Amino acid sequence: MKKASEARVLTAVGSRHDQRCSVGTFARAEAQSLKKFYASSDLLEPTADGIYPQCGSIARPDLILFHAPSLYDRRRPWNALLSAGNLRKNFQKAKFVVVVHEYSEAPRHWQLRVIALLRLACAVIVHSDADREALGRWHRWVVKAPLSPCLFVPEFFGGEAAERRAALLPELLGKARAALPKETDLKTGEKLVLHPGLLVPGKGVNFLGRLEPYLAGKARLVVMGGLGPKERDKIYARRT
Repeated sequence: MKKASEARVLTAVGSRHDQRCSVGTFARAEAQSLKKFYASSDLLEPTADGIYPQCGSIARPDLILFHAPSLYDRRRPWNALLSAGNLRKNFQKAKFVVVVHEYSEAPRHWQLRVIALLRLACAVIVHSDADREALGRWHRWVVKAPLSPCLFVPEFFGGEAAERRAALLPELLGKARAALPKETDLKTGEKLVLHPGLLVPGKGVNFLGRLEPYLAGKARLVVMGGLGPKERDKIYARRT
């Protein structure tokens, strides 16, 4: 493969920019941040109709980062497999790397799709020890790379109002820190653990019970997650 400064990278994700999806947000921020290191960094996402653009309209990449099925692939389970297959077929010389999110907490049918995607991959990136152990039996090259908040910095500061947002950031953080104890009734000496989970059965927050033994006596766990669209999701969120 070419040197990073000479290579073209393509980041593919299954959700559109106007949909609420943490995987999509991460992928877009990742594509933006990679522009600093590669000759070009492009993003591939579905159209308004939920269809990927034809490969003929895409500049030939040297590296493809394919984010495993997002929430918006759930009703069309074949979408991720078809798009991955098309990319692999049209860009056979490109290194095809699958980025897997929350495999260990995903429903069984999501896991089966991920395993199928791995057959197309040159390498796999995961974000937890549990995922690395689970997928190690399905692929030879599984690399753990922790999620990094720094990837979101270019997205936050990009655009016309970059300087204004940069000036506002310290002020906004200060207000948030001051408001948290009041809004959560946090007592002196207590610790607050925030988990940005998705409040949907079978994904994101099902493992929170395992955290209990590790939380200090004065720690409080707060889940700040998105609500699922169905009534059962709302019921699950209230119980959680």
